[in-house]
Amino acid sequence: MNMDLPLSSNNPICGFKLFARDGSPLEQPLEWTPCILEITGLDEWDKYELYLQGVNLELSQTRKHGSMGIFVDLPRCGLGKYRLELRRKQKSIHHVIFEVRPLKLTKDSFHQLLDDIQFNLPYGIVFSLQKLGGLVGVQVEPWHESLRERELLLLRRAIYGTAGGKVGLLALLAALAQKPQRWLRDEQPWVKAFAARLPYVGGLVQALNRAGNLENGLPMTLPDRRVNSTVDTYENRIVRFLHDLVKKRLHRLQRAGKPEWQEEISAMSLKLANARRNANFLDHVTALKEPPSHVSMLQLKIPVYRAVLETLLELLRIISVQLDHPSMDHPLEELPTLYQYWGTLQVLQAMLSVGEQRGFVVESQRLLRRDMSGLVFSVFPQGRAALILRHPTTGSRISLYPEQSFGRSSTKGFYSLSYQKRPDICIVCEEVEAPPQLLLFDPKYKLISEEKGTMNDSRPLREDIDKMHTYRDAIRHEEIERPVSFAGIIYPGKTEHFGNGIGAIGCIPGCTGQEDIQEVLERFL
Repeated sequence: MNMDLPLSSNNPICGFKLFARDGSPLEQPLEWTPCILEITGLDEWDKYELYLQGVNLELSQTRKHGSMGIFVDLPRCGLGKYRLELRRKQKSIHHVIFEVRPLKLTKDSFHQLLDDIQFNLPYGIVFSLQKLGGLVGVQVEPWHESLRERELLLLRRAIYGTAGGKVGLLALLAALAQKPQRWLRDEQPWVKAFAARLPYVGGLVQALNRAGNLENGLPMTLPDRRVNSTVDTYENRIVRFLHDLVKKRLHRLQRAGKPEWQEEISAMSLKLANARRNANFLDHVTALKEPPSHVSMLQLKIPVYRAVLETLLELLRIISVQLDHPSMDHPLEELPTLYQYWGTLQVLQAMLSVGEQRGFVVESQRLLRRDMSGLVFSVFPQGRAALILRHPTTGSRISLYPEQSFGRSSTKGFYSLSYQKRPDICIVCEEVEAPPQLLLFDPKYKLISEEKGTMNDSRPLREDIDKMHTYRDAIRHEEIERPVSFAGIIYPGKTEHFGNGIGAIGCIPGCTGQEDIQEVLERFL
């Protein structure tokens, strides 16, 4: 973290040096690791105050690592951006913004995780569902790198247009901002009787029967018939839908695009935002409530609206697969949640792969929903089967339940001997005339280094492994004493097995994980 910046033009250089607890220098604070900040070059240091995210940190002049200086203990910080501010007499002198990056994942692994969540895993799962008969009538290409390049090309064409005469969205919004299509809308507001200009005849009976609306036998308010000009037309709703779709796909591509694309994507996003700001008539246009179902005469006759429709159809011609997860808006701060979601998708992909090998077909799925922009992965439903596979010959079933609860009372024959248990991922294997078995997985973005305060210990936390033992021993079934065949965590470390169906599966994006998960499923399914 380079923070050697002048406080102001009239102040001496104020240096910030960062150290680990053992005295080794650091470039930036490490994830969830305490560190020491030294401030150099301050005169009358006791008149200054240092704030981290608005919280006052205590400065002290002391000796650390063999030298006297002004030091402050920085607390443990989670992932994200932080503001460090130096004040004097409650006046801000200078501030710096620094970012705490993942310690358990490298920069490449972090970007690979985002890439997997947004592109690789959703497209891979959709393609597997297709092969197992789960998406009849939907044609989606399997994911490959050229699809991302094609997405960038489509967005370029949509925003800028082409040299062949196709008009881009920037020019279309500029043209529509000058003279958007309007129509006259009938409204029936209730007004004072003396202010009614054209009372609505059909509302006179309602006015007479309205409670508290009569005075001397006459209504005090009446439904008046008025006509207002509005830009909230079907054609303008299509314009807004196109803008929102392009903006959403640009944002998704920026999060998981190649580094060399970032400057171009940022420029397109900025130009699109400026064009939208100028086309402020869209502020008064409501969103489409259902997919575009028809072509109006205005879209056929007015060139600018016809161009909007053609651009939209080009973007929707290829069905895209998107992720609907609130944590994607702040991927760095929400990395633990995203890692858990990534681990769930890995288990899901492995389950489909094993199911395909064993001849299973899709019986039902709650993974995807169809919206106006394509297929959307939603947040998995808690306690409901997200996916059920069935073998057409044997009748066996494999079901995946996200966050299935097991309480004292029986649920589908399963119950807990003690308190409620709720593993993140529960796979139920049901065979004809055989007791069911459970495979349990808990993705955890944790390492033992967090507990010990070291950086090099990548083993799983003891408490997480103990929880797997608890799952195995406490969850029971009416037909079998111990239905849990395997209980394991998924974590960013190395795979370890603790015998008798307990394990810690190391999963690092871009490095390891899928093979070990699939090996467990192949062994027990």
